Amino acid sequence: MAGARGVALGGLGLLAVTLAVGLAAYSTGILKIYEPPRLREADMVGTWTDGGGGSLRFEANGTVTAKGVKKYEATGMQSGAYNCTGKWQLTENEGVSRPYELRIADCENLSIGWDIGGTKEHPTVFTWIGKPDSGERYILTRQR
Repeated sequence: MAGARGVALGGLGLLAVTLAVGLAAYSTGILKIYEPPRLREADMVGTWTDGGGGSLRFEANGTVTAKGVKKYEATGMQSGAYNCTGKWQLTENEGVSRPYELRIADCENLSIGWDIGGTKEHPTVFTWIGKPDSGERYILTRQR
């Protein structure tokens, strides 16, 4: 019984040390919580590609053109591609986990669930595919 108690106390001690080190690293700025890059509409203008032939072209006048953007079913299976033109808008949300909402309208069903990710130097536009807990995303990166 004393051996089990020692293991339990050792485990609790290790947990306490891990939490203390993590808290210290976060409070000193060594560790940071990820935040998507803060982009402006001007940062979105240009072509974003998936590396496999699909692209979104955002124009300064609010027009977006999709060419070969992969279409996915709720199961995560690819089911074709979007080739359409519509309108886009980037709006800022205050105090939420998604600081930006990228809306695409009038372009088939392409309007659903686009997010901003990556870093300031290498931003991405993505949408989740498949089941919510799958962690799979369809990602497009900005071309220079």
